[in-house]
Amino acid sequence: TFPNTGHGALFESECADSIVTSFLREPSSAPDSSCLATQRPPTFLTPANTLFAPGLSRAALGEPVGLIELGVAGGGLSVMMSGFALWPAAWLYRKLSHRPVKRPLPWARRIGLVNSLAATALVGGLIAAAIGMSSGNSALLLFGLPAEWRPLLVLGPVVLVLAGAGCVVAVRAWRLGAWSVLGRLYFTLHCLAAVAIGAVLIRWDLLSALFS
Repeated sequence: TFPNTGHGALFESECADSIVTSFLREPSSAPDSSCLATQRPPTFLTPANTLFAPGLSRAALGEPVGLIELGVAGGGLSVMMSGFALWPAAWLYRKLSHRPVKRPLPWARRIGLVNSLAATALVGGLIAAAIGMSSGNSALLLFGLPAEWRPLLVLGPVVLVLAGAGCVVAVRAWRLGAWSVLGRLYFTLHCLAAVAIGAVLIRWDLLSALFS
């Protein structure tokens, strides 16, 4: 048997390939199997080395529901990242046109920008992890993430908390008539995008993986 391989070790293990090649070259002699002594024992997935997130497999396998979730997360992130350009542009426009701001809410847009940074770092990190595991032909993505990625998942609760705070600010903005109507609509859309990303994280079991 070949450690770290399942059924059909041929083409999955360099050691198995070398033994088969040795046999084909000299079928009348025992093949060289010395490489078996250098094989490592199998690596088991445990909570010590794996953040189990079975919901993530839907996206990894390209299932229709998983692709929809990917689309929701991607669309939400696009909306949130647009704040990096739109809010500074709006601030500059008001400064240059000397237009007064109607009853601004302190820290509102800063909450949105910080949440955009957190969501961008989280989704970008997940993409980097997925690409790294896929390039290494790792099946771990079907079960979750390596345990060393746990610090990245801390950003998940941060996104959700800031999304909740942003939604509270959005409700107050509508009640107070703060900013322009377009400003209130965009801020509300920004908060809903953050909520959508948080919902996808929950469906992918990434939050439960963080605390498991």
